[in-house]
Amino acid sequence: MQASRRLGKIQAMRINKEIDKLYEAIYSEARYCRDPLVASPWGYEAELTHINLEGDTLSVIFKISGACYSQPHFDMVAGNFSIRSGAVISRRKMLKMYAPDLLKAGVTFDPNFISLSEDAVQYLLEQNEDLFKSEAMASCESYFRSAAFHIWLRDGALILTPGFSHPNSICFKAYSIRPS
Repeated sequence: MQASRRLGKIQAMRINKEIDKLYEAIYSEARYCRDPLVASPWGYEAELTHINLEGDTLSVIFKISGACYSQPHFDMVAGNFSIRSGAVISRRKMLKMYAPDLLKAGVTFDPNFISLSEDAVQYLLEQNEDLFKSEAMASCESYFRSAAFHIWLRDGALILTPGFSHPNSICFKAYSIRPS
């Protein structure tokens, strides 16, 4: 990030430092997922795909393709930052600000992602029912119960994406939660 009229030099430096940490975490996760005693391919690619600015929140999104223990993995990973301070905005704070009803429905926080309760999965499906054919909804609902979701902002909505082992899965989409 570079300083601009909206983003000060110190804030840009803080955000860049946190983006470096995010990228290092992605690399570390890919690097150490393999068993050193078993020869199996591993690797990853991280591509910067979006930078979204919504109010005071800057979301930086990477598309990840990788292999761990010879299993493919596809994901979207995001860092969310305050423009005013350059600090990371926690997932809990993002949900409080942009999707309080989803938070109330039940969310579990992990250091790198969120998981949804049964009620939260239902809420997500209701908010995105236009994306599903009836036969796909049951399949995605089952997967979402154990999926790890990453979150960011786009066009005023909180976006959730789960990781997958198949890039063309019918459930591998960006799901939006509109403010209530």
